[in-house]
Amino acid sequence: MSYERQTGRKHPKLASAPSLPHGTGMLWADFLRLHHTRGSNGMAPNRIGFRELEAFESVSEIKFEAWEIDAILGADAAYFAARPK
Repeated sequence: MSYERQTGRKHPKLASAPSLPHGTGMLWADFLRLHHTRGSNGMAPNRIGFRELEAFESVSEIKFEAWEIDAILGADAAYFAARPK
């Protein structure tokens, strides 16, 4: 996203990325907001947990449905699986 803002072009690796399924754009945006505010334990980033989700719901004045929580935690798990060790 920063690359696109700075250059006005999509990053070459994102140009061939699949589109999000219909109706999931807001959920992806919520995940990205949570992702960009995640803390760190000094050695690695912290996982998104229920406390972070509860705080996000409170400040955003939204209430996640169970499937949305599962999707966010799944995206978080995928992020950690893809991170270099």
